[in-house]
Amino acid sequence: MYHEVQPENRKSDGYIPQTVVDFVLNAQGRSLVPNSIKIIGEFQVLSDGTAQVAAGSFSTHKINRKAAINSVCESISSSTVNLGNLELLNNYGRFVAMEETGVAYRDDYCNASKLVELKAPSEVESGLNCNQDPQTYFTANGTSTVSNRNVSFSFKPRICLNRFSGGNLSFGKTGAMTISLTLARAFGVLYGINLDVNATYKLLNLRVCYASVPSEAQPPIVLMNKVNNIKTSISSSSANISANIPSSSVKGVSISFQPQAEENVREFDNLALKRLSGLSKLQFIFNDSLNKYINYVLSSDSEILAHAVESFNSMGHSNVNATQLTQGDNMIVGTGFSDFVDFTKSAFDVQFSSSINTAHNVYLYFHSAIQV
Repeated sequence: MYHEVQPENRKSDGYIPQTVVDFVLNAQGRSLVPNSIKIIGEFQVLSDGTAQVAAGSFSTHKINRKAAINSVCESISSSTVNLGNLELLNNYGRFVAMEETGVAYRDDYCNASKLVELKAPSEVESGLNCNQDPQTYFTANGTSTVSNRNVSFSFKPRICLNRFSGGNLSFGKTGAMTISLTLARAFGVLYGINLDVNATYKLLNLRVCYASVPSEAQPPIVLMNKVNNIKTSISSSSANISANIPSSSVKGVSISFQPQAEENVREFDNLALKRLSGLSKLQFIFNDSLNKYINYVLSSDSEILAHAVESFNSMGHSNVNATQLTQGDNMIVGTGFSDFVDFTKSAFDVQFSSSINTAHNVYLYFHSAIQV
């Protein structure tokens, strides 16, 4: 059975940046089908805060081509009545951009599953998604009428409620499920040359669709993939980050960087995976699943890139190699672990040696799992 729900705070005039949007999923006596949750709606870009970017206009408005419509989510959380909070993923759009870089090849963006999320092989094509969608209609006598419409989208949020295996998830076990989105700032989504300071976006006709089946007498235990995010900063050529993660089953960590001067600035892509200039050494320090002290150093580009790809292989899929990861001036670092690691009792440390002399944001995403 297919279900459709509207936001709890339904707004007929649309949803603007920094709005919180809540969806409640509930189908008693039934179970949620894995990877079936979709968020659907329409996307508008307003060039000066009021006027929509028209179809066919020469516009410099762009959205990140890999995160695409996912970039409108600053954070996204999942919770249930019976189990409480399951996941809070901050900086969600950046996570999607990183995962796409780590698992997808450029040709993959011609697949319909990515096009409906407004993803594109190039910046030029991603920019077209900021314009109205031109349409030509024909009447019964063959007369044509040109009319523009909003760009429509559908995306599957990469949350634990959408990434589980082992069977269907019973609503009898969880109770009603809530997905809560906090929409990103305007220039956390839009970027381009000479954008108006009032440029913004709006989402309309939002709804969530999902599929369910009748529940089993004894619902199975499912294994969910989830992500813990930490945002911090470094400002010197030699820097150390120590992180405590509330998870006993971490499988890998992926890391990206951003100059602080480019955060939420209209001239820059806020989700760009910028290089850490002069990165010459990367050192990971932690205790493994047997509480054995692990300390290893990556000092060559090939090692650093290979481990970055491995960090996303820990999620079970990848369609890139280290060479492809460097295309488009991207940089991701990180590593996968040979077994699940418990970071509730000890910290994870990473040390960087580079040539930077300005402040950079550092985004760490820890891939973990939970049983429900």
